[in-house]
Amino acid sequence: MDGSTVTLLRREDMVVLDFTFSNISRSGTAGAVVLGPTTPGTAGTITAHFPPQSVLEQATLLAAATESTKRVRYSGESTVALRVLPGTTVPFTAEGLLSWAALQAAQAGTVLECVWGLFLGPATADLAWRHVTAPVTGSSGATGIWHTRIAPAATRPYEGGPVDLVGVASPRVGQPFAGSLSDAHRDQIHKASKLRSVTANGLVLSALGAHVDLAGDWDGPGITMYRHRSTGGRDIFCCPSGSPSRSPPAPNDGSTSDSSRPSG
Repeated sequence: MDGSTVTLLRREDMVVLDFTFSNISRSGTAGAVVLGPTTPGTAGTITAHFPPQSVLEQATLLAAATESTKRVRYSGESTVALRVLPGTTVPFTAEGLLSWAALQAAQAGTVLECVWGLFLGPATADLAWRHVTAPVTGSSGATGIWHTRIAPAATRPYEGGPVDLVGVASPRVGQPFAGSLSDAHRDQIHKASKLRSVTANGLVLSALGAHVDLAGDWDGPGITMYRHRSTGGRDIFCCPSGSPSRSPPAPNDGSTSDSSRPSG
């Protein structure tokens, strides 16, 4: 399976995921195919790739809000890495690929752009992803949108955070227009999270974007406090405090490579 991509689309509850594999092989016969580590004694990795989880929306001052159309940029993908331990197999079915409870959440390879331009990942591997594997339809006939929630490993099923997050890759730079955060804000949040992690009091990923409740507090210099809430990838509250250094001027042509992920 290494080097291949499996796309999972389920219309009933809007599952939209790509899966890639490392040290994973397929075995079994039709109707009973399973995935497991290729090399005996060595864990394999299954990585789930989510569609864009956040949106950069143009911000304007109320006194100058004369534009009727606002500009937007989608984030790149977010990824969740899962380790398949030796002796463990995963059914090669839709529900099997979503059965993460039997797998080990991995720090390496988990990169969450749940805030546009800011790449966060778990500070420890002591966490779990909580979700259902089959569509859930209520008595009214409505089916819920599939989503997964990050939580400490010790919590009960369907409970959420808090979970500590750190910057895992250099933030995007050169945003094309003013937004809820500046380049300087993202850079200082990234650096400050290396000293004291950002707390995710809630973090949910879905096909319609992320729901986040993030908090960070630092001693400075520079940024000293950060609060961020969003629903469906759109910011509803964002408050960075402190004195970040000046951002470079935004480009005038609006060009940015949102599909690529910065390194570092």
